[in-house]
Amino acid sequence: MAEETLRIGVSGPPQHVVDQRWSATARHLEETMPGYRFELVSIEGAKSKTLKATEVDFLIVNPKNYIELAKPAGMTPIASTKPSSAKTSMIGTCVIFRRDKVPSPDWSDLRGATIAAASKSSFQRWLVVMRELIERGYQLETDYTVDFIGRADNVTTAVLQGKVDAGIISADKLHRLIMSGSVEQNEFSIIPHSCSAEGDCADYPYPHSIGLYPSDVLAKAKHIPSELGNTIATALFQLKPNSPALNASRCSWVPPQDYSSVEECLKVIRTGPSKKLMFHHVIKRNAPLFSALLVILATSIVSVIVTSRLNQKSRRLNKQLQKANATIQKSTEMKSQFLANMSHEIRTPLNAVIGMTDLLLDMQLNEEQRECGDIIRISGDSLMGVVCDILDFSKIESGHLELEEVAFCLSTCLEDALELFMPKAAEQHVELIYNVDANVPAMIRGDATRLRQILLNLLSNAFKFTKEGEIGLSVTAQTNDQAHEIRFSVHDTGIGIAPEKLDDVFKDFTQADASITRNYGGTGLGLPISRRLSQMMGGRMWVESTLGQGSTFHFTIHTPATTASADTVHTKQKPFNLPNRDVLVVDDNHTNLKIISTQLKRWNLNPIAFDVPMDALKSIEDGHDYALMICDMQMPDMDGCTLIREVRKKHAPGQLPIMVLSSIGSTNPDKSLGIAAWLHKPVRPSQLHWRIATIFASHTNTDTNAYEGEPYMLNALSVLVVEDNILNQKVILRMLEKLGISADLAQDGLKGVEMVEQNNYDVVLMDVQMPRMDGLTATRTIISRLEGKLRPLIFGMTANADNASRHQGLAAGMDDYITKPIQLAKLTESLQRVSEKTYAFLKAG
Repeated sequence: MAEETLRIGVSGPPQHVVDQRWSATARHLEETMPGYRFELVSIEGAKSKTLKATEVDFLIVNPKNYIELAKPAGMTPIASTKPSSAKTSMIGTCVIFRRDKVPSPDWSDLRGATIAAASKSSFQRWLVVMRELIERGYQLETDYTVDFIGRADNVTTAVLQGKVDAGIISADKLHRLIMSGSVEQNEFSIIPHSCSAEGDCADYPYPHSIGLYPSDVLAKAKHIPSELGNTIATALFQLKPNSPALNASRCSWVPPQDYSSVEECLKVIRTGPSKKLMFHHVIKRNAPLFSALLVILATSIVSVIVTSRLNQKSRRLNKQLQKANATIQKSTEMKSQFLANMSHEIRTPLNAVIGMTDLLLDMQLNEEQRECGDIIRISGDSLMGVVCDILDFSKIESGHLELEEVAFCLSTCLEDALELFMPKAAEQHVELIYNVDANVPAMIRGDATRLRQILLNLLSNAFKFTKEGEIGLSVTAQTNDQAHEIRFSVHDTGIGIAPEKLDDVFKDFTQADASITRNYGGTGLGLPISRRLSQMMGGRMWVESTLGQGSTFHFTIHTPATTASADTVHTKQKPFNLPNRDVLVVDDNHTNLKIISTQLKRWNLNPIAFDVPMDALKSIEDGHDYALMICDMQMPDMDGCTLIREVRKKHAPGQLPIMVLSSIGSTNPDKSLGIAAWLHKPVRPSQLHWRIATIFASHTNTDTNAYEGEPYMLNALSVLVVEDNILNQKVILRMLEKLGISADLAQDGLKGVEMVEQNNYDVVLMDVQMPRMDGLTATRTIISRLEGKLRPLIFGMTANADNASRHQGLAAGMDDYITKPIQLAKLTESLQRVSEKTYAFLKAG
């Protein structure tokens, strides 16, 4: 037999609160009454004012809304609620004072008082008190004022803090606040109530100031038979004290109460002396405005006539506007699709141009050939930058740019960006400096690609406008258990920006130097895009600059804490335990000297720094014993090689190990100098720590926490390339060949699936857009057919640079994603991660 559904409306709270509080009651009724299903419906907001009797079968409602809502709809009460902590089904109201101000209050203490109440629509917390005051001859605004402040605990707080003279709160709510420890009972005094009739106050557990009023009501619609209503009421009356329904709703059920007192109260409030007194008071106090009101009223009548005619015209315009909006929406979608297609079409040939140029420049070329290759590569990179800027700007403008939120290593992101500029720093003879505070988290959540894009934009601008001096990246953080605010600063010693031009640098398609003959090119989109990306990451971007001295661009991002948030970028860099902790540091750049000294102190070493080589040499000649010497190579008056030769006259390599830091891409020029390590700036803290640990381990028997890197076996990897474009086939195969990898080739996804089933590959480089079978389908097919077996890692390759394409690839089962044009460094990095995992697997046996 089919179940009959009965709808129980609950007036007031939203649907999720209704389900949480009353679903157990509905389930109890279904168990008690087989053949019926009870559906809960929230009756809230404007809907509650126009409820029809046929919309619900039963209604749970407070006394005020029963008189205003249920009774006019023809509903009749079948049960009343009783608070689980009370002995009766009545509700009382307290008028409270601060005891130390008014120890024994009565109603006269409210004359001239300011009163706090939770809500003007709350029956037991305000309207019943209003009726009492009306019947005592009080007038609102002239004899007392009321502030409505939201919640019951706000009322008690306002009274205790002296912000108001008195407060109105339901008796059971005050009792719960006292029992929970939120307030103390002896802090309040209450206007006492004399019971108006025998039994009115009987067994009621709480003090109260107003005569008791009935609790909430369960009413049935007029189309529900009385027998069915009685059956439901009986089932509710039989609820046991430990019932889940009682625990959830926090109330039990009793026979329906008499609600006539509530109706009488509402009549007094709405049609009694209060309305007359309040209206008279409004006229009396606002007589100057009353005449103006009449004028406004007359004007409004005329306006209504004019507005009616205008509304007809407005409706016609609205229809036209809706059609225009639909056209714009369709145009936006077509624009997004066009941008995606353009990205793919432009990046595909650029992949061949840039990739082949990389391979060409690595060959034995004469000077003229290398110059031609450099021009091609620089032009290709510039074109790619312009394309990326325009596409990103279009995505941001159309609202289609989405950010990832995944955990990534922050130091890796920073150092990858810096590494791209190390050759340029050597070429321009500019110091590239890198510093990260000790409290910066090692792992954060966010979009590593977009963060790297901001850094590359800022560093690229710094190199564009700086011909000498230094360029630095520093990172600081403010952290807590829930989130981090990370601040990045890129400073340079370049040409600077005039004060009146500072705001222009962040405007779209605008540069600080906008003249036709400007010395520095560009689209003028890099900084606006970077600023919007930082804003999308919850941060901001700004610039500080002095003309002729340099600029510093700052930006922040907000990121939620990760499970690895306790670790910082320096967590694994353990301090050294050595008998001699003195380290000689020589560098003419004061910023670099300060950064290295700070890092050494963090590792329990004692840096002794000199910015003049002759002073450092004199320190050695004076007999100072050092455990290590760290020396810059490019210094005025005396370069690093000259200084080291002088030092070697005093100390052999076995007595004083020397580490050299260089801003240029050269290697050790003189083997006789006995240089223990040669590092390129900017030096990664992890790399510097590892090198120091290695040096100390080879010169002492002390445990220095040194560690050895694992060998990478790129040439041992078995790789399959699945690519349909002939030019891209050649590029990727030549890149792999340069890494010592002889790869197999599949012309499309279908052939790629066949070859994976026939051979054991470590990695599959899978193009996404291919004929016969695309890369996403091929990936899903490979995973499905090799389920339960060891399968290769699948790296997607696509010319679509948006996050949506990346998500599609990862959702299909791809393990990583490489965006075209593919760069040799990025390909090496991805394959190296595979090699490390393979080596660890083999080593584990």
